[in-house]
Amino acid sequence: MVNCAVTFPKQGGKRVFVSFEYRRDHATARNLINEAKGHGYPASFFDLSMRERYKPSKAHWVPKARAKIEACQVVVVIVGEDTHSAPGVEREIQLARKLGKQIVQLRPKGTHRKKLRMLQNKRIIDWDWKEIDKVFDSNYGRH
Repeated sequence: MVNCAVTFPKQGGKRVFVSFEYRRDHATARNLINEAKGHGYPASFFDLSMRERYKPSKAHWVPKARAKIEACQVVVVIVGEDTHSAPGVEREIQLARKLGKQIVQLRPKGTHRKKLRMLQNKRIIDWDWKEIDKVFDSNYGRH
């Protein structure tokens, strides 16, 4: 499980934690960050990667993830084909909720994935920069 943060200065410098299933969605997360830079969000990329998969037996994983999520204002969950079965993503969502973070579900281009079960009450947005801009211009998804 890898998680990344990028600053979007166009919207007041919101820090964003990107949560995704590593094996299938790593390139998608990188594309999001690259497109953000090309879309007028030119800030430098802050890599807050966990650099390891979630395993309940790794006692240090949760405190590290908590610190990284706490440093961000928004958690973007890339809802790919296997996200629903990624325990690290589920744990990150739990931490984000506990910390009162804004959570956004983002459906990658060309996929038809439905909302995550634990985020059924949250809207899922398609990878469209007009929609993404609205999210970062508002308090969308606030807990």
